[in-house]
Amino acid sequence: MEQGNVKEAMELMNRFGVAAVKEQFMDWLSEGMGFSTQAVSNKLQDTLRFPVYRSILTLDPGLIYYDFDAHMVGQLFNTLVEYDQESRTVTPCIAHSWESSIDAREWTFHLKKASCSIMVGN
Repeated sequence: MEQGNVKEAMELMNRFGVAAVKEQFMDWLSEGMGFSTQAVSNKLQDTLRFPVYRSILTLDPGLIYYDFDAHMVGQLFNTLVEYDQESRTVTPCIAHSWESSIDAREWTFHLKKASCSIMVGN
């Protein structure tokens, strides 16, 4: 696990681990998952960890092809607007307002100001 071989570790645990060891392993694994904040270079850094068992080919929303990559992009990025199916309206997300040209071929989105960063990696 510490070398990043999650799939191999899980296979070994399923093959050779007894119930008590499996439970202890899953508890250890769960402790490292989720949201945490830690000080890095005198700044607070937020980290979100969750298990991914497949290779991520791209996180570029314009280049995604596979459902798994699309799911990951949906978890990481906001959209300009969202569609509310219940009210059947378009609601703001990172765009607080928008306008279109008369022929609706050109749109201008006004974005909310925000301060955040995302770090992907180990």
